[in-house]
Amino acid sequence: MDEAAFLSRANCDDAVRAYHAYHEAEQDTAVVQKIGRGQNRTAYLVGGIVYKMDGWPPENVHDHQILQRARRAGMPWAPPSALFELEDSNGRKEYVMAMPYFVNDGSAPDPEAMALMRAQTNNQPGDTNYRVVEGKPIVIDAGDIEKDDLGFCQRPTAVDGDGQPTATCRAPAAVVRFGHRVRLLCAACASTQGR
Repeated sequence: MDEAAFLSRANCDDAVRAYHAYHEAEQDTAVVQKIGRGQNRTAYLVGGIVYKMDGWPPENVHDHQILQRARRAGMPWAPPSALFELEDSNGRKEYVMAMPYFVNDGSAPDPEAMALMRAQTNNQPGDTNYRVVEGKPIVIDAGDIEKDDLGFCQRPTAVDGDGQPTATCRAPAAVVRFGHRVRLLCAACASTQGR
């Protein structure tokens, strides 16, 4: 689903329906369908759009901001999203995030597209946080991706006693291919990496 089509369908009324389904035991399952529950959020399908309710208020805001930043940067794994600000009966703000509904279509993941997603997100999406559609991975939960993971050089600059990276270069970077490997490196680090 392209962004314009998505934004024309995502709406505040359906966000409110998901909000009520989350906060009330009774819901009209013909209109609102609970489709998943993670550690902090519950997802509802309303009118073909996923609305995420957040038990931890900043997570929907973070998820939406990461997807928006990734889309602006042209990262192909980032779907469109929308954020709706609601107010509860006590005047507290709650945020409902909306995104298109994706299911795995059974296609084999394209190795280069997977490597690109992994490189651009610093390997953050777990196996349940993306779907494969026409061979391409699409992130459905960007909650674990930090903004500093997007588009920054991943060459380790410090390692712990076990040889695991504890810090990376973090300079603005581009995707660099070394044969079948894909890395996210800045120009300086790319020129020093063995091919």
